[in-house]
Amino acid sequence: MKLLPAFCSLLLLAAPAFGQEVDLSSQAAESVTVTATPLPGRSAVDEFIYSYPRVSRRSEKIPRWKNGICPVVEGLPPDFAAFIATRIKAIAQKVGAPVSADPKCRHNIQILFTARPQAVGDALRKGKAYYLGWFDNLHQADELATVTHDIQAWYTTATVSYSGGWSVDLPRANFFNSNSYGFTGGNAEDFLGVGKVGGRINNGIASYLHNVIIVANSSKLGDYEMGAVADYIAMLALSRPKSFDSCWEVPSITNLLAKDCEKLRKTATLSDNDEAFLHGLYKMSTGASEFQQRSEIRYFVQRNKER
Repeated sequence: MKLLPAFCSLLLLAAPAFGQEVDLSSQAAESVTVTATPLPGRSAVDEFIYSYPRVSRRSEKIPRWKNGICPVVEGLPPDFAAFIATRIKAIAQKVGAPVSADPKCRHNIQILFTARPQAVGDALRKGKAYYLGWFDNLHQADELATVTHDIQAWYTTATVSYSGGWSVDLPRANFFNSNSYGFTGGNAEDFLGVGKVGGRINNGIASYLHNVIIVANSSKLGDYEMGAVADYIAMLALSRPKSFDSCWEVPSITNLLAKDCEKLRKTATLSDNDEAFLHGLYKMSTGASEFQQRSEIRYFVQRNKER
């Protein structure tokens, strides 16, 4: 699946160059600066690890990137767009996420800055609803397409079987093709390996991010520095959150836009807690159960923080 260039160009409006304090000359590519924070209590860390990442509906596993990421940013002046794309790739490389080296790679992370973000949601709902993510009925599709945050993301995931079969997760009701539920072919039970390897616990079935669309309301972000916005977007591009509203006890860039969140919990760059979490995410076993995956992330976070 590929977003047509015309789709992006028709929707995007030129955005004001907010965040002028950022030094774009460095591009933040060679070294990723993170905000050092006090070591939070174990309960706060556990809250983040066990509540922040969202599992995929089909596999009940935590998704991450398997194929190299290839971000594109539209709706900003070229220097700012390049800064955000470069920052995402730099963070990905530091935490162990795959980055495509192909200059002509398929853009699998589309970041759209526009003063009319709902137009993006409406366009997806009307003609490309499978980019909204999993939904069981048309009412849920409508809810997913509604833009309620200044920066919002839609995730398309894919399920990989224990034998390596790859299938994009289409909506369960699958209003677009047939009743194949997004599988590439054959019986769904055979694809997942259910019955062959004893269910979905430690069966080698994995969930991966296939495409991420992030829309940013350029008319509402003028008070934020470009560096903070870039790092917030990077977290959304590399990990799938359950909610865009949560205010976590651990200092985190994900708290940046959370309403009624204490300033001490917000950071202007990726925090060391965020970096440790991403390290754990990209070291965990993709075929393990959800519980084991979160436990592995917790183990790698603790190791990273003790260094």
